[in-house]
Amino acid sequence: MEQGLLKRLRTPQRARRPKTPAVRARTCVACRLTQPVETLVRYGASADGGVQTGAVGGRGAWICQSGDEAHDLLIGDGLRRGLRGRIAAAEIEQILIERQRQRNERG
Repeated sequence: MEQGLLKRLRTPQRARRPKTPAVRARTCVACRLTQPVETLVRYGASADGGVQTGAVGGRGAWICQSGDEAHDLLIGDGLRRGLRGRIAAAEIEQILIERQRQRNERG
């Protein structure tokens, strides 16, 4: 018992770190970079077999807003992997067209 008391007296107490707010982060299915949720767009598999953006229940995949064309080449495989194959090629094409339109609007 005495040894435990001596050990506690000899070892300094650890300085407590201030608590930092938790940052919700997800991984982009295309580039595999982990980023805050606010910088990503979620695509979720809907009950009717389609894909919707935003807060949809069920399996989902996150894609970052990277503006380059090389990133878009990886989106199709990433969405298929993230949604476990529950996405048609036409829907992937529609997502890519929408991203291209948004990129053109930004300049």
